[in-house]
Amino acid sequence: MLGPLCTNDGYVIVERSITPVLWPKLAEARTVMQAAQVMAQDTGIVVGGFSPIGGPWQIRAAQVTVDESALWPTMTSSAFTANIMLGQQEGEWRFVSFASSDQVNRLIQSKGDQSR
Repeated sequence: MLGPLCTNDGYVIVERSITPVLWPKLAEARTVMQAAQVMAQDTGIVVGGFSPIGGPWQIRAAQVTVDESALWPTMTSSAFTANIMLGQQEGEWRFVSFASSDQVNRLIQSKGDQSR
Protein backbone atom coordinates (compact mmCIF):
# COMPACT_ATOMS: atom_id res chain seq x y z
CA MET A 1 0.00 0.00 0.00
CA LEU A 2 2.86 2.44 0.73
CA GLY A 3 4.97 1.30 -2.21
CA PRO A 4 3.67 3.83 -4.76
CA LEU A 5 4.28 6.68 -2.28
CA CYS A 6 7.94 5.74 -1.66
CA THR A 7 11.10 5.67 -3.68
CA ASN A 8 12.56 2.18 -3.97
CA ASP A 9 15.02 2.98 -1.16
CA GLY A 10 12.29 4.64 0.90
CA TYR A 11 10.15 1.51 0.74
CA VAL A 12 13.09 -0.60 1.94
CA ILE A 13 13.47 1.76 4.92
CA VAL A 14 9.76 1.42 5.76
CA GLU A 15 9.76 -2.35 5.27
CA ARG A 16 13.03 -3.23 7.01
CA SER A 17 13.59 -0.46 9.57
CA ILE A 18 10.39 1.31 10.58
CA THR A 19 7.84 -1.52 10.41
CA PRO A 20 9.82 -4.14 12.39
CA VAL A 21 10.38 -1.66 15.22
CA LEU A 22 6.89 -0.16 15.42
CA TRP A 23 4.52 -2.94 14.37
CA PRO A 24 5.00 -5.24 17.40
CA LYS A 25 4.35 -2.32 19.79
CA LEU A 26 1.27 -1.24 17.83
CA ALA A 27 -0.09 -4.78 17.69
CA GLU A 28 0.51 -5.38 21.40
CA ALA A 29 -1.27 -2.13 22.32
CA ARG A 30 -4.01 -2.85 19.76
CA THR A 31 -3.49 0.62 18.36
CA VAL A 32 -6.06 1.77 15.83
CA MET A 33 -5.80 5.14 14.16
CA GLN A 34 -8.43 6.46 11.78
CA ALA A 35 -7.50 9.02 9.12
CA ALA A 36 -9.86 11.54 10.75
CA GLN A 37 -7.77 11.36 13.94
CA VAL A 38 -4.68 12.78 12.24
CA MET A 39 -4.09 16.20 10.74
CA ALA A 40 -0.93 16.99 8.81
CA GLN A 41 -0.11 20.42 7.43
CA ASP A 42 2.78 20.81 5.02
CA THR A 43 4.72 23.86 6.18
CA GLY A 44 7.09 23.88 3.23
CA ILE A 45 10.56 22.98 2.07
CA VAL A 46 13.21 23.25 4.76
CA VAL A 47 16.18 22.33 2.60
CA GLY A 48 16.72 20.71 -0.78
CA GLY A 49 19.38 19.83 -3.26
CA PHE A 50 20.65 17.44 -5.87
CA SER A 51 22.48 14.19 -5.24
CA PRO A 52 24.63 12.68 -8.00
CA ILE A 53 23.40 9.28 -6.82
CA GLY A 54 19.69 9.91 -6.27
CA GLY A 55 18.92 13.13 -8.13
CA PRO A 56 16.73 15.94 -6.77
CA TRP A 57 15.74 15.78 -3.11
CA GLN A 58 14.01 17.95 -0.56
CA ILE A 59 13.09 17.86 3.09
CA ARG A 60 9.66 19.22 3.91
CA ALA A 61 8.33 19.98 7.37
CA ALA A 62 4.87 18.74 8.25
CA GLN A 63 3.05 19.85 11.39
CA VAL A 64 1.24 16.74 12.65
CA THR A 65 -1.55 16.64 15.23
CA VAL A 66 -2.97 13.33 16.45
CA ASP A 67 -6.14 12.93 18.50
CA GLU A 68 -5.17 12.05 22.09
CA SER A 69 -7.26 8.85 21.92
CA ALA A 70 -5.22 7.56 18.98
CA LEU A 71 -1.64 8.06 20.21
CA TRP A 72 0.76 5.23 19.49
CA PRO A 73 2.52 3.60 22.45
CA THR A 74 5.78 5.33 21.47
CA MET A 75 4.28 8.81 21.08
CA THR A 76 5.01 11.33 23.83
CA SER A 77 3.07 14.23 22.32
CA SER A 78 -0.03 14.66 20.21
CA ALA A 79 1.55 17.48 18.17
CA PHE A 80 4.95 17.41 16.50
CA THR A 81 6.85 18.40 13.39
CA ALA A 82 7.92 15.62 11.05
CA ASN A 83 10.82 16.27 8.67
CA ILE A 84 10.17 14.18 5.59
CA MET A 85 12.83 13.61 2.95
CA LEU A 86 11.46 13.24 -0.56
CA GLY A 87 13.23 12.22 -3.73
CA GLN A 88 12.15 12.26 -7.33
CA GLN A 89 11.42 8.90 -8.91
CA GLU A 90 9.66 8.54 -12.24
CA GLY A 91 8.99 12.29 -12.21
CA GLU A 92 7.16 12.25 -8.87
CA TRP A 93 8.19 13.32 -5.37
CA ARG A 94 8.15 10.26 -3.12
CA PHE A 95 9.03 9.37 0.48
CA VAL A 96 12.69 8.51 1.13
CA SER A 97 13.00 8.77 4.90
CA PHE A 98 12.31 10.81 8.00
CA ALA A 99 15.02 13.22 9.12
CA SER A 100 15.77 14.40 12.64
CA SER A 101 16.10 18.11 13.39
CA ASP A 102 19.85 17.54 13.90
CA GLN A 103 20.16 15.95 10.45
CA VAL A 104 18.24 18.83 8.87
CA ASN A 105 20.42 21.40 10.64
CA ARG A 106 23.59 19.64 9.45
CA LEU A 107 22.30 19.64 5.86
CA ILE A 108 21.44 23.33 6.06
CA GLN A 109 24.89 24.06 7.50
CA SER A 110 26.67 22.00 4.84
CA LYS A 111 24.78 23.80 2.07
CA GLY A 112 25.78 27.14 3.62
CA ASP A 113 29.41 26.00 3.78
CA GLN A 114 29.30 25.04 0.08
CA SER A 115 28.23 28.54 -0.98
CA ARG A 116 31.37 30.15 0.47
